[in-house]
Formats: sequence, structure tokens, C-alpha cells
Amino acid sequence: HSLDARDYGALDAVFMPDALVDMTEQEAFEQLPVVKPWYTTNLAASVDYFHLIGNILVSFDPSGMSARSKSKVINPCGVVGPDGLLHHFETVGVWEDLWVKTEAGWRIGERTWRHGFIWGDYPFDRLPGDFDRPSSALRRQNSGS
Repeated sequence: HSLDARDYGALDAVFMPDALVDMTEQEAFEQLPVVKPWYTTNLAASVDYFHLIGNILVSFDPSGMSARSKSKVINPCGVVGPDGLLHHFETVGVWEDLWVKTEAGWRIGERTWRHGFIWGDYPFDRLPGDFDRPSSALRRQNSGS
């Protein structure tokens, strides 16, 4: 909800202050204070943006102080492509999270993005969030290899 509302400050209530966010499949692997500006820049390219997160699998550590979750993500987006037209597509993947129980409640201590695929009218030859360099993974996916 925070990302879709572009309320990046609200992420502080969901993540540990030193949370590691691993989105190396899309470029970023940093602590949350570095990733928040990355989100701001990345999402600015999107005209339309929405997350649907579901089919969540949660497993608790026997101590009850941590848990791991795996969530399937469908992220419909709309961007203006190099042709000047609005293109709609979906980014599909999985969030893998390590949750930590704190005095303030459960917080994400580590988050990893597992990119699945892009579905629809995607106008670029690189992954979303990867606008500074071409993505060989996306090129392989589009070429069918």
C-alpha cells in the first residue's frame, strides 16, 4: 500500500531501520534508507502502478521471534514508452521476507525480490528499475532461450 500510494515514509513502519532489500535482479541491494530513493526514482517512470500480493506462505522460527514469508506478486504498471505511447504490462515475481518480532510489532528485516516474468505491452529491452543498463535476463526471456 505504501508503494502504491507513493508514501515511501510509511515503509519505516513496515521495515527495520537497517533492513536489507535485495533486488539485485533489478539493480538494488542496500539498506532501506538507500532503497527508498531508488523506489522514488524507479516508480516515477510509472503512470499507473498497483501491487497485488497473495498466496502468502509463512513459517515461524521455533523461538517465535522471527518468521519467513514468501508472497506471490502481480504488479500491473503503465509507462510511457520511447514511442511516446502509454504501455500497460504486469511484472510478476515473488517477495521472500525475513520478519523480526520487535517491541513495536513485526518488521521486515530482509526482503528479496525474485523476478518471474513480464506480461503484456512492455516497451523496453531491460527490466523495470534497470533503466541505466540493458538486462541480459530480459533479452534471453524475450528471445525464448
